Amino acid sequence: MKKIAAILFVILFVHTAQAQPFVAGVKAGINVSTLSKAPNLGDANSTTGFVFGGFMRASAAGFFVQPEVLLTQRRGVFTDDSSKLTVTNTLTYLDVPVLFGYKVAVFRFSAGPNFQFLMGANQDAPQLLKDPNFSKNNFNTATIGFQAGVGVSLGKISIDARYDASIGDLGKTIITTAGKQINYSTRANMFQLTLGYRIL
Repeated sequence: MKKIAAILFVILFVHTAQAQPFVAGVKAGINVSTLSKAPNLGDANSTTGFVFGGFMRASAAGFFVQPEVLLTQRRGVFTDDSSKLTVTNTLTYLDVPVLFGYKVAVFRFSAGPNFQFLMGANQDAPQLLKDPNFSKNNFNTATIGFQAGVGVSLGKISIDARYDASIGDLGKTIITTAGKQINYSTRANMFQLTLGYRIL
């Protein structure tokens, strides 16, 4: 028990000694996400994607604000009910979360809005199930969501775990050249784990 207390004391001391009012760095990691639905497909399953980018953090009296710029994948795997084949839809966003939080020892608790700007839309599907109308144009170019999570800072290294969710629909309802209406409405839910490195 004394050894554990000593280790915790050292971690707290190092964190306090290296605490700075402003830091900036880079980060990368994985997302485990799912999209709520897709046209003419069955149940959705979660799958992994990547995230990477940069962050800044300004702190005062334990409180902090942390804006970030991240390239993020939101993905969903859907199963066709009849053929049992799968389709993977990938939406790639430039995320700009602005998080507000409070530090307790080495732990950071934060939450805030996430401004999402669509960069690309891709569908990986067998020819039988490929959607000829699937396109970036069928999704909103800018949306908003929210993030909440906890992080740990140890020297120049940071680890963050977050939950991210859409507030509004990511997709649109379109009318094809043949006059058919297709609803690409969907929402994303995502768990994110990242490793960061402070460079300032």
